[in-house]
Amino acid sequence: MRSTSKGTILTACEMSFNGVSNAKIAEHFNVTDSTVSRWRKLQVWIDFENELVDAYKAAALKNQHTYDAEGENSTRLG
Repeated sequence: MRSTSKGTILTACEMSFNGVSNAKIAEHFNVTDSTVSRWRKLQVWIDFENELVDAYKAAALKNQHTYDAEGENSTRLG
C-alpha cells in the first residue's frame, strides 16, 4: 500500500464536503473508490471534516437573518 500525503487527504475531504462524489475524487487522484472510502475513516479526515462543519456553522450564524417587530428583514450582526 502506498503512502498518501496529508495534503491529498485534506484536499479530498474538502472536495467531498463541497459535494464531489467519491468516484470523482478517486478519478482526480487516480485512486480507487475504495481508497477514498478508507481515507474517510482516517482520523485526519474526520478531524478536518469537523473543522469544515464548524466553520460552515459559524459562517451561517454570522449571516443569519432576523426579523423585527414589523416583519422587516434585518441582517443579524455577528
